[in-house]
This record gives sequence, structure tokens and C-alpha cells, in this order.
Amino acid sequence: MKIEWPSHFRSDGSRRKPPPSVMHGWLAKMRGTLLGNEELRSKGMAEMRDAQRNKRKISTHLRHKSVGQRNTHPPALFGTLSPKPRPVPVGRGSQYRQNSSQRIVGQPPRQHSSYRRQTPQRRQTHVATPRTP
Repeated sequence: MKIEWPSHFRSDGSRRKPPPSVMHGWLAKMRGTLLGNEELRSKGMAEMRDAQRNKRKISTHLRHKSVGQRNTHPPALFGTLSPKPRPVPVGRGSQYRQNSSQRIVGQPPRQHSSYRRQTPQRRQTHVATPRTP
């Protein structure tokens, strides 16, 4: 049984090839694997590769397109034409360790929330003496 939709054909009657899809390729590969049809399995794997290639091509195209458009935006309103340089806050998050065995000077080692410090044993204030009969 073969189902054909009007969207599968162009206006001149020729068949339209849909863009490659990783999901459709994976389904075709699994169908070929389960049925033992090596040709269908190979077509599914090829469609998965084509979909990855197509995705990479589109993402690099969009990345290059966005790089070229960065400086073409009109200036913003309300005094943001020449923003003042702001100081960079220095905090715990901005410091990093070169080596895991080294500790940043001035900061205590971090403790996990599950770690609890053992409290010192309390002395008993009232010492019980054994009773004599």
C-alpha cells in the first residue's frame, strides 16, 4: 500500500523530494533492519547523514549571515548611543582555579550541603553516682 498526498507533487506533476530528516532516516533504517532489507536500511542511514549535512550547512549560513548584520542596526534611542563603560564585578564566579589542588587565597574551601561538621561531644553536667544498697 502506498499513500500519496497532493503535497508530494509539484504543479507540473513531477514528484517533490522532501528535505532530509534525521527522524525519517532513523525510522527507515530501523524498518530496514527489522525487515532485513539492506537497501532500505542504507537509504535510511544516507538520509540521516544528509540531514546532518543540511543542518550544518544551514547553521553556518545563518551564522555568517548574522555576523554580517551585526553592525547594520540603527542606533538605539534614550541615550544608549555611547554607553559608559561599566566596571566588571569581581566575585566568586569570576575567579577560577588553575589547578584543582590549588585554593584561591582568602576563601575557605567549599563544603557540600550534604556534608555536616561533627559537633564535639558534650560533657555531662550532672554525673550520676551509683547507689549503694
